[in-house]
Amino acid sequence: MGPKQSLQAATVITDTLIDFDPLHKNEYKANLALFEKSVNIATDELKKQLQPVTQHGYFVFHDGYGYFEKYFKLNNLGHFTVKPDRRPGAKTLISIRRALQEKQAYCVFSEPQFSPAVVGSVVNGTGVSIGTLDPMATNIAYEQGGYIAFLQELGQSFTKCLK
Repeated sequence: MGPKQSLQAATVITDTLIDFDPLHKNEYKANLALFEKSVNIATDELKKQLQPVTQHGYFVFHDGYGYFEKYFKLNNLGHFTVKPDRRPGAKTLISIRRALQEKQAYCVFSEPQFSPAVVGSVVNGTGVSIGTLDPMATNIAYEQGGYIAFLQELGQSFTKCLK
């Protein structure tokens, strides 16, 4: 999910394509340049968009956003679980609930693929917002510009819930 890692992957993919298909080297390089430019423009815009909420704490359902969070300097206070299919333990739930009651967090993010009732029960009565992050990008078309749309969707989700 991190822009830096995506650019690194795109470079490796481009180099591999050129090795296998050198006749189209210029097309591959042009596509990479366009991708790099698009990512740089999108990340510059997202940095500005997210800057006002970088200090606002939040919890995520699972620990899968680290590269994105680090790149944009977001304030992740923790996660319910490391793996979405693993239930969070009582100590984790108590710790998150305490942080919410102490107003340390602005938002708790769930995911459309794993919408556990536990998020709602932990947030209940705290006044903390519930947002949604979609790490699978289920609403993003598989086409040119899809990664940029994915970054923008994540940015909007963070911005909306953390305000």
